[in-house]
Amino acid sequence: MAILKENGGWSRIYLNRGHLPADELYPMFYGDSIGHWEGDTLVVDTISLGGANNIDGTAPHSSDAHLVQRISLASPDRLKVDATLEDPKALTHPVTATAYLKRETDEDFTESFCTNERNVRDANGNQSVKFNNK
Repeated sequence: MAILKENGGWSRIYLNRGHLPADELYPMFYGDSIGHWEGDTLVVDTISLGGANNIDGTAPHSSDAHLVQRISLASPDRLKVDATLEDPKALTHPVTATAYLKRETDEDFTESFCTNERNVRDANGNQSVKFNNK
């Protein structure tokens, strides 16, 4: 299953496997997500969220971040997403949030590609910004 994100990226949810073995995991922007159904609710379990230094533009996380989302229909035109983020290195307690997503029926898929090569990590994992003129 794939979910198109508002920034044009795709989040993949694997329904037919477990998480990758530890030696195959690497920090990914959207993490390694597996899903299963509990009745009418899709439960998505995500680990390996290390490709960015924050999840939503503000929430910091470490390599131990664990995100669980419960996605269900709130109405015929709206999805309800209950999310819980746990991270013993970056958070003192789990953080929960609920979002409602409206169905877009007249949207076309457009081409999207990333040209942001400014965010780089050094050998110690520290993130910095590289400008074209430097």
